[in-house]
Amino acid sequence: SESIMIIPTGFTSNRIIRTSFRCDLSMKTHHFLLHLRSEKGAVDIIIQPVLTLLNLLPCQLQIQLGELRRGNIEETEEITVDTGTDTHCYIDCRRRPHLSIKVPGYQWSRWSMIINRESNTNTWLPTEKSQHTLYETSNDDLHANEMKTVLKLEHVCNGGPQLQLIM
Repeated sequence: SESIMIIPTGFTSNRIIRTSFRCDLSMKTHHFLLHLRSEKGAVDIIIQPVLTLLNLLPCQLQIQLGELRRGNIEETEEITVDTGTDTHCYIDCRRRPHLSIKVPGYQWSRWSMIINRESNTNTWLPTEKSQHTLYETSNDDLHANEMKTVLKLEHVCNGGPQLQLIM
């Protein structure tokens, strides 16, 4: 993998670097955020996954992750997340990541691009064409600045109720 030189940008600074390394044993590339926080010359180095998946549903959740390659979404991994737990993944944020979800009794959802929750950040933003699928809440809501996407899941039985999940 490429070498990373960790140098604080000032006596007191705060910087986030998005980087990756390839594991020779698993042949997978791990993407993560390197958060460098320097205060009065003391440097804290915090390593975080680039994407964390948290299941708040009362049932097990299956997730397919994909990346945009040559104009098509290619599945990179499938993960099962139990209720109340979180997990990390190997998705490359530079390849416009997408996800599809499935819950018991329903079919896989359509692919949906993963976007930042915070509307004021500049990475992982949706295309202008897909802006209409985002929902924002009123300013008095605790999550007012977060963008949401509604995923629609079709029931496995024809004519069964449709399920809509907010991501």
